Amino acid sequence: MCIISSATTVGKLRRILENVHSEECTASSRKGFGQEARVRFINKGAKIAGLVLCGFLLVMAVGFIAWTYVYRNTPVVKKSQPFFLITVCLGSVLMALVIIPESLTFEDTTNLCRLDIACMLSPWLFQVGFVTAFSAMFSKLFRVNKLFRGDRRFLRMTVQTKDVMIPFICILSVTMSVLIAWTVVAPLKYKIIVHSYPELHDYVNDIFAICAAKDGRESDALWFALSLFVIDCAVLTVANVQVRK
Repeated sequence: MCIISSATTVGKLRRILENVHSEECTASSRKGFGQEARVRFINKGAKIAGLVLCGFLLVMAVGFIAWTYVYRNTPVVKKSQPFFLITVCLGSVLMALVIIPESLTFEDTTNLCRLDIACMLSPWLFQVGFVTAFSAMFSKLFRVNKLFRGDRRFLRMTVQTKDVMIPFICILSVTMSVLIAWTVVAPLKYKIIVHSYPELHDYVNDIFAICAAKDGRESDALWFALSLFVIDCAVLTVANVQVRK
């Protein structure tokens, strides 16, 4: 198995792909390629479907943001707290955008630096979007529960938006800190793996790509990913607790 990353010349990789894709290339004429050699990148149909769904989600989210802003002063929307509604939509936009960098392959661009950026951009978009959306929901529920607790005690209470922004900012700050540390210590890189089988005289059979940390940093990347997973679980747990209250 051979791993091709930014350190490998793009020209060498392009020649590999051209040999695999060539319709005129027969099993006997392939130099170093097996009869079943194939490129396992994202299927074009799946890529188009994903991008169409991404566009649909973006249109819907932006439409809801525009509608909320236009009708922000109507009683129903105003009581639903437009700021938090828009924040949830913005988080949804960021999560939907993950589809774009995830759809990029070497067939779209031969610039491996751009592919490296796309690999690291995916966790940034998803994590910031997820925390933004669910932290906004948590903050909104916290605000509502605080008002209801004051009502049961016959207390007059005013809970402003800034009063519930503290947990939202804290959660987002912790998430951003982990993402920055991950990007600096063990950034994800676009790696193209050429898998060969010794029983076929070392002929190349499969070529596919993954996003993985550079050699020696795999465990660090795993710990960062687990840290973000714990943050997500904590946000979901607290939000569910607020719902039950």
